Amino acid sequence: MFFKNISAQVGTLLDCYRPAQILCDALEFYNPIHDLTIAIVRGALQSKDETPVFEVPLAYQKSMRPGDYEIQRLPASRRKDQIETQLTEDELDNKLKARDHIYTSLLNQMGPLISKLSRDHLGLEVVAPAIPSLPKLGGDRILRYEWRAELLRSLGKIQNAITYSQHYAPMASALLNAKGTLSASTAIMSSSASGFGSTIAPPNESR
Repeated sequence: MFFKNISAQVGTLLDCYRPAQILCDALEFYNPIHDLTIAIVRGALQSKDETPVFEVPLAYQKSMRPGDYEIQRLPASRRKDQIETQLTEDELDNKLKARDHIYTSLLNQMGPLISKLSRDHLGLEVVAPAIPSLPKLGGDRILRYEWRAELLRSLGKIQNAITYSQHYAPMASALLNAKGTLSASTAIMSSSASGFGSTIAPPNESR
């Protein structure tokens, strides 16, 4: 299985580098590949439980209203556990430079969702301890990738849709039950997050 092989490779890296902490994509129901990160990490760490894992929020859909997304924040149900880090002015300037000059495709795709965020918003980095198991559907996050897939299929842009129950949940469960198996979108962390890494996938409704 492709993702089990990735987990095995990451498990080898963990044995080699022995990180003090691990940051990975938050499970947010908007991108099934990103959402697999937690399962891959948990599988890799079943024999390394002493390593703390943190979720980094990227983007989640709050309601079915067009463009109703929250960027780099946790939903209300997770905020009691969040850890906040205030960036220095230099760190924030570097984050903005990365957004404007390095991650240009991200900026172009997300548009004002990311370009109009205030310095106060961007200057506060948020993480939370990773959840121990798969969350239940519903609550304060929309299962975005299913309705997006159905839309794209109705437009003839894709032939098959990835679903939570038939595709994501079985794969994630298999990874969680694997032993000794982080993904390319996982960052090994030594201090605080600095934002706008390669893990951010834009929620663009026009594509």
